[in-house]
Amino acid sequence: TEDLDLSYRAQLRGWRFVFVADVVAPAELPVEMGAFKSQQHRWAQGSAQTAVKLLPRILRSSLTARVKIESVFHLTANVGYVLMVALTLLIGPAVWFRRGIGAQELALVDLPLIATSLVSIAAFYLVSQREAYGSWRDAVRHLPVLMAVGVGISINNARAVISGLSGRETEFRRTPKYALAADGTEALASRKYRARRGLDSWIELALGLYFAGLVIAALADGLWGAVPFLSLFAAGFLYTGIGDSPLFLTKSTDTVS
Repeated sequence: TEDLDLSYRAQLRGWRFVFVADVVAPAELPVEMGAFKSQQHRWAQGSAQTAVKLLPRILRSSLTARVKIESVFHLTANVGYVLMVALTLLIGPAVWFRRGIGAQELALVDLPLIATSLVSIAAFYLVSQREAYGSWRDAVRHLPVLMAVGVGISINNARAVISGLSGRETEFRRTPKYALAADGTEALASRKYRARRGLDSWIELALGLYFAGLVIAALADGLWGAVPFLSLFAAGFLYTGIGDSPLFLTKSTDTVS
């Protein structure tokens, strides 16, 4: 949050930045689901807080219309997770009420809607993975997993966005760091410092099982076109829910004053 806030305020004061791609900044990525969700929650909430603080000032500034539009998309990007939760709640009833619709009608109505909602997300992930791995083949290979994880953390991030937009004060949650690659002598399971888990994990598990049931129902009713879409949601929620579930991990906290 502070980096995002500072960079925007610096640009509003006339500073210009140059992105240098070959500068390496050593860092530790989250190595467990709880730590990953804690990090993503903080980032999503922080971007929403920065949007509330700075967007009015940006829109009133002398910046070009193009920069203002890009700033709006940038600072409000995580609102998409709130829409993802809404989509999650609507998919089940939509599949149920479309059981009697023919394949041609589904192709004319549902396919364009699904395509427009997924193309932008897929393009975002493909370009980022192309930069990370250096080839389009590796980018395409990782795309289904990236999209599934993006679905799986939607509950966690949507709650963060709502909290950030509402202005409610919350505690600061650090991302646990273990330095496992530095010493290599201690397993992750032996570390006492672990990310806190809560109700989100149970909701994700419930949604994962719910979508798994929808996949079975779609197969039974011959709704073959819906199966890949439903499977993406089932895999994403089960992955994040099981990886962070109290059933599989011991309870702990990462809250600091």
